[in-house]
Amino acid sequence: MDQKNTTKSLINIPLVNIWYVILTLIFILMRVVCIIDWSPLWILSPLWIPIIVSLSLFISIYIIKFVILGIIYLIDYFDKKKK
Repeated sequence: MDQKNTTKSLINIPLVNIWYVILTLIFILMRVVCIIDWSPLWILSPLWIPIIVSLSLFISIYIIKFVILGIIYLIDYFDKKKK
């Protein structure tokens, strides 16, 4: 039996996927042909929205982690103070 050594990624979330680029190109083409009248910010939104969402999730996970650790610290502090 031939077994190939392949590494599989547990999390495969590309920030800028090919579909985002294709969608951006479609928006640019629609703007050039005057089908839509959007600002450049929204035409390029498929490129920056996934990055903003990923960063927001990453930051919120760390905020939740520090809040939970703070609560655990306060419980431990008041438990030691009570004794």
